[in-house]
Amino acid sequence: MGRIEYQQVRRRIKSYETYLLTKLFGPHDAFVVLPNAYPYLPFHYVFWVHPKYKKYYSFTRIKSMIYTLYPHATNLFENPQIRKSIFGIRHVHFQLIPVIGRYPKIKSLV
Repeated sequence: MGRIEYQQVRRRIKSYETYLLTKLFGPHDAFVVLPNAYPYLPFHYVFWVHPKYKKYYSFTRIKSMIYTLYPHATNLFENPQIRKSIFGIRHVHFQLIPVIGRYPKIKSLV
């Protein structure tokens, strides 16, 4: 899926961030790590933080957690405010290049 598909979904779903909250998080999830549904990088993953826990997750903490969970993660970044399309749910992007013999334990939206 690419940018065009993403824009079509955004137009179709009125409250996209509310929709994402129901799809991303279980009732007790403070954060989730998922492959990006609309990747613009190869092996693109996203660390999502539930809004009610955002005050506990600084970028430094998120970065530390990603590297603890996935030591071979690279290219961590959080989009600047002007480039964000999702404002209400904190999320950090990273690449998880496959390493032979290691397979990440990541759930999928589908």
